[in-house]
Amino acid sequence: MRRMEEWSLRGHAGTGGRSATPRRAAWAVGIFLLTAIVVLGGAWAAVAQEAGSAVYKKWMIGPFTQDDAVNPILGPEFDPLFFCPILKQNVRWEARAILGAAAMVKDGQLDLIYHAEDSSNGFHGERGTWGTFRQGLATSTDGLHFTRRSEPVLYPDNGPMKDAEWSGGDEIPRLVEGPDQTYYLYYSSWNRKVTRLSVATSKDLVHWTKRGLIFAKAYGGKYDKLWSKAGAVVTELKNGRLMAVKIKGKYWMYFGEGNMHIATSENLIDWTPLERKPGEKNAPGAGERSSDHPNDSPDLLVVQYPREHKFDSELVEGGVAVLTANGIVHIYNASDQDSPESAVWKKQSKLYYSLGQALYSADDPTKLLDRSDVAFLKPDRDFEELGATPHVVYLTGIAWFHGQWMIYYNGADWMVGVATAP
Repeated sequence: MRRMEEWSLRGHAGTGGRSATPRRAAWAVGIFLLTAIVVLGGAWAAVAQEAGSAVYKKWMIGPFTQDDAVNPILGPEFDPLFFCPILKQNVRWEARAILGAAAMVKDGQLDLIYHAEDSSNGFHGERGTWGTFRQGLATSTDGLHFTRRSEPVLYPDNGPMKDAEWSGGDEIPRLVEGPDQTYYLYYSSWNRKVTRLSVATSKDLVHWTKRGLIFAKAYGGKYDKLWSKAGAVVTELKNGRLMAVKIKGKYWMYFGEGNMHIATSENLIDWTPLERKPGEKNAPGAGERSSDHPNDSPDLLVVQYPREHKFDSELVEGGVAVLTANGIVHIYNASDQDSPESAVWKKQSKLYYSLGQALYSADDPTKLLDRSDVAFLKPDRDFEELGATPHVVYLTGIAWFHGQWMIYYNGADWMVGVATAP
């Protein structure tokens, strides 16, 4: 996500094969947020968010607990340089922010493809001044402490995707394993005019081949220009790994930023969004509202709307989706507009993102059965409440590792946190 930016940069250790654990000392970049953190004591909150029965329904994955002993696990680093093939000069490719991370278990370790922002537009400014996004790779043996590669593994270049992804870059990663140990990275190509879901493939998570815009071939190119992001492919836990799963002979993906849509694919590369049938009533139900995103299409089928006066009252956005014994559990991102809590957070921020879960039918992935009444994870730690975009928890990755669920999320559009569940 990209929102109003009030920026502070914290330093991180080393370069090359370097530790990814953020230092507590801040870089002296003269940003007001540093002062705010010092005034507040500079300490991370130590109490885990309550995980009571009022929060978690029986079908939900969890309860999750933020790991305060290690969080935040990834943050911006000032020193690493990357030679940009378009600008033909070095850039500090992860100096401004780390905005999320997609997860994959491979060869006994947990890998993160993480969303980094460079400092090409500086460190301070209002919306519209963000830098270019690239994807880095970090590895871990415990899912908590990571070592990153010194250069990005996916980035804008002079290839066929340049017009789609320059100069905004490649953002908002989601990662799934498909057949034959092929890895599929879903991300949005952002050219500062429109952001569009794209896909790249790899056998080793290091060398990636860009496969293009995922909706380019659907309906004769009808959705080639569709504003699309946050693709959550339905996965299933097999032999300890989350893998893309076919339902009724097709792969399924939830996506959207506003209302939730759905698409299908036979090969995980070319996707077809489902449309409303002629004359079909697909309007919001009781207690729901349409977000009416200006770049959305009225022809697309909506499978989940925002709800009035709830934590997801402004918009719902794709996260990660897992097929379970209870059905498809979609852990989704939500933005608040007018919930009872909004009277509090609106005194401190212009927006508020948290996490919910939705249950869909395993036989019909378009059929919404139930969803969270309240957010199960919300910004209540310093690095989630104070950052480039205050009061944000935004999910991009999930893994089953060492006998527990691990989710990776963006805190305040500048660092990555982890929460775990048995």
